[in-house]
Amino acid sequence: MSCYNFLYAITITEGGTFDQRFRWRTGDPLTPVDLTGYTSLTQVRVKPADEAPLIELPHKDSAWEADGETGFYLDEYPETGIYRLYINDKDTIGLCAAHKDITGIYNAFMYSPAGEAVFRQYGPVTILAAAARKAVTP
Repeated sequence: MSCYNFLYAITITEGGTFDQRFRWRTGDPLTPVDLTGYTSLTQVRVKPADEAPLIELPHKDSAWEADGETGFYLDEYPETGIYRLYINDKDTIGLCAAHKDITGIYNAFMYSPAGEAVFRQYGPVTILAAAARKAVTP
């Protein structure tokens, strides 16, 4: 199976929550891809060659919860083809340390139950610097 590619630009606000749901469909007519057993790898970087990601969204086997952990979540009904990219506001605080917007890229790979990279969502990412900031608490 070849790797499908989906280009989609995202915008993250420093100090804010990012929460976006998507549906992978294919064929004619379009039908949802059953994501049962799929895993993922999602990272945001300023430059592709950067050693460490700016943000990482670990694959989550648990159900998504409001104000929960940052991660890549599959819908509770994987046969719907729905997945969610979620970044908790706690993980966006202080990203724009120079108080300037950051532009970069992201990739969200999905792996079939056999471990093959079969889907890649990718694109530019903009992180908007915020003027209003909460005090960071340990």
